[in-house]
Amino acid sequence: MQRLSRQELRPWRGTWSGRAGGLPGRGHVELLPAGGEHRTGVWIVNQNQRRGRLTPEQLAQIAELGVHWAR
Repeated sequence: MQRLSRQELRPWRGTWSGRAGGLPGRGHVELLPAGGEHRTGVWIVNQNQRRGRLTPEQLAQIAELGVHWAR
């Protein structure tokens, strides 16, 4: 799976919840303009399981996406 830089991900910030009216489900796959895919739902679940090891900055960035547990 292709790994994207923060700069490449910036256009997606805040769009998941705004575009679909809520966060994606676990099985959601985001198709990327450069080709490839990102398993967005799995990523959110994984971050939730690791939230004790995330920095305050990382939690703030996840909260910007509309993820309630990151606030």
